Formats: sequence, structure tokens, C-alpha cells
Amino acid sequence: MEQYLAFPEKILLLLYYCIRLAFQLLPARRHASPQVEQSSEQPQAYTQLLDYLRGQTVKIYDVDNVYSGWPAGINPHVERLRLVADEKLEKLISNKKRLEKLKSADFALSAAMWWPRASFDDLVLALSIVIWLFTWDDDIEEKGGSVYDNFQAAQIRREETLQYVTYSLGFKVPESYIEPTNALVLDFRYIGDSLCKAYSVEQRQRFLNNMKVYIQGSRVEQELRISGRVPTVEEYWDYRMRSSAVDVTSSMTEFSIKGNLPQYIFEDANFKSIWRETNVIISASNDMLSIKKEFANGQIDNLVSLLSFNENIRAQDAMDKADTMVRSAKARFENARKSLETRYSNDTVVGRQVHDFIEGCKYNITGNHNWSLISTRYGLAKARKGNSLVFTF
Repeated sequence: MEQYLAFPEKILLLLYYCIRLAFQLLPARRHASPQVEQSSEQPQAYTQLLDYLRGQTVKIYDVDNVYSGWPAGINPHVERLRLVADEKLEKLISNKKRLEKLKSADFALSAAMWWPRASFDDLVLALSIVIWLFTWDDDIEEKGGSVYDNFQAAQIRREETLQYVTYSLGFKVPESYIEPTNALVLDFRYIGDSLCKAYSVEQRQRFLNNMKVYIQGSRVEQELRISGRVPTVEEYWDYRMRSSAVDVTSSMTEFSIKGNLPQYIFEDANFKSIWRETNVIISASNDMLSIKKEFANGQIDNLVSLLSFNENIRAQDAMDKADTMVRSAKARFENARKSLETRYSNDTVVGRQVHDFIEGCKYNITGNHNWSLISTRYGLAKARKGNSLVFTF
């Protein structure tokens, strides 16, 4: 392409390459965006919040029955999938300590619980999206990540990722597009190739739209964290519903059921409710089950901790509020399901796909919940007290 450019355009393109290379060579240090103030010390507000929680004991009740009546299972290919997971992680992660930590989280079991009825080949795709989301996000949001405290470098990563995802899904990218070199970004290629084979243009566009929302949520999340300001519960929940990536995984549900829902289903108010409540349930439930890990890591962006701090209530009261939020969302999910299935009960083709999609959402919810209870990622094994979890900050 470059040989056909006019001389001024070549100069501009060369200048673009040089600027981009310069950014990539910047050392991984705190590098402030004009809109983001950063500090080498933990923000005082964060310290106050962590001190407020420290020493408090919380209990999460009835963890085995919260989704009673909903389907759950483990894909029989899980052992074989663990070998694939280890191989994928070994190619992605060079740090031995981090590699072992990720391996022990058992992402293969996560995929096997999300898609318990999938063929092995389809399950590999589920595993790929799980590993991609966790590793990509951790490199930005986990302490020790390569762009954890470098907002500008993370912004370049997000922009490169969005362009690469767009390209991998078969959509047009700018002529100046350069393929990234970061392994975590490039790991999306298998996902993109798989979706290009299985999904229509409309389905891939929906997936891309949800990826854009997720990446934008990641920006807001990091921007607030680096600023050192404790967000309000409303601010947090606004970006949490985007940065959770649940909308991305929900965009994979049509693949798991081998379906292609018509656009008017996505515009149905009850279907939108199913989609939204799936996100609310998984995001809030994950916050409840991950807060022990996050507190230990000095992280404060969690629904429970922010409810406790902003509303000046005990951690147990905040945990109970989050639990009520999950159960209320589950009730709304069920109401929407009944209305949706009734409405399309006479359409055997669409009605069956709607039913299967809803079942897929339920499997995603129970799979995420059950995996979180046993995965080493959240360290809840020792917190088990019968049908409850009990731990002290």
C-alpha cells in the first residue's frame, strides 16, 4: 500500500510509525494522562476504606442454594481441556510465578461449567475467551500487570486491542492499521477466526459492539483507580456493568446453542431484561465472592466495599445488600423468562432458540458461581462453613 502514497502522505505515515514506536518503548512507570493524577503511594482514601473494613467478619449465606432449580453441570471433556489450558497459558505467560497462579485457577473448569453441553471443539473456544478475558484484564487491573499504573500505555493497548478485534472479526480497519505485537492481544485471533466461521455479519457486529463497551469500561475503571478517588456506588456500578465483560460472554451464547436469533428478539424488552439481569447477577455475585481476594490485594473497586464505605454501614450489611441485589435480579430474570417464552411459544423455531438462549444464560450464571466457590483464584476453600462462607478482612 505504501508504494502508492504521495510523498507528503508517506511522511505522515512514517511520523505515525515513529510516534507509536516511541510510546511502546516508554518504560513501565507512572506516566500521567492530563486527565489522570497519579501517585506512587496508595491514595489516602483507599487506605481509609481498607482500614474501615479491616477486622470485620462477613458471612455469605446459603451459597449452594441461591440458584436452586437452575441447571448446572460440568462438561465431560474437562480433563482433556485442562491440557489445552496449560498449553495456552504457557505460550502466553513467561513469568513462572504468575503462570502457576493462573494454571491453579483452573480456567478449564470455568469453561466446562459455563458450557457443560458443548462439544470438545466448541469448549476450546469457550476456554479461549475465558483465558483471553482474564489475562488481558489482569495485565491492566492486577498489581504487577505490565500497564497497571501506566494509563497512556494502557490506552494504547486498548486501542490496539479494539482494532485487532475488529480486524479479526472480518471488519474494515484504517489503512494505517499495524498488527500489534503483544501476545495477550494476538491471542484473540483464534476467537475471531472461530466467530467468522460460525457467526453472521450481524452476530459478529453485536459481539464487536459489546467488546467496545467492555474496553471502554476498562478505561473508566483504570482512570478512576489511578486518580485515587473512591467512586460512588453509582459510578462504580455504571462502569462495572461494562468492565465485567459479561455482555461479551453473553454474546457467545448464540454460538453455544448453535443459534441465530432474529434482531427483533434483541429489541424485545423482556429479552433485554434477561440480558441485563444476567450481567447484574454475575457482576454482583462475583463481587461478593472476590472481595476476600481483592481486600488482600489492596483493591477497593468492589460493590460490597463501596456500599460499606459510602453508606457508612457494616461490611455484613453491605454484603447482605449485594445478596439481595442478586436475588432480586434473579426474580426479574424469571419474570422476563416467563413472558418471553409465552410470547414466542407458538413459533417453534424462534421459541426453541429463545428457550435455549435463556438456558445458556442460566448455565453461565451457575457456572460462574460454582467455579468461583472452588477456584484458587478467590481462595474461598478455607472460608467454607457448611452452606455458608465466613471470612474476616
